[in-house]
Amino acid sequence: MLRKHIMMIERNRIEKLPFYGWNCITLNIKDREGDVYLIIKDEKVMSYFLKLLIYELRSTDGVNGTANRLRHAIIKEEKLNFQVKNGTINKVQLKNLKAKID
Repeated sequence: MLRKHIMMIERNRIEKLPFYGWNCITLNIKDREGDVYLIIKDEKVMSYFLKLLIYELRSTDGVNGTANRLRHAIIKEEKLNFQVKNGTINKVQLKNLKAKID
């Protein structure tokens, strides 16, 4: 149902709608004509779906790929911390490597 149609519905019929606005999500897919409209009534499922989208799109702001630099920085940091814990690198070397990264 389009927004303009909902705005034209009488007040007593609005209460009988089968879903609420927060149950709806619209996906704009590149190279595809039109949008994809989803209705997910279960809040937990909607939360999982949104987390999956954010993860798979690697997004910080809803645009595909905007989290790539942040993810790479976090992975580098974790690798260095792992090397310190295993003793393959000492803390002085770690400090020097972090300075180069920044």
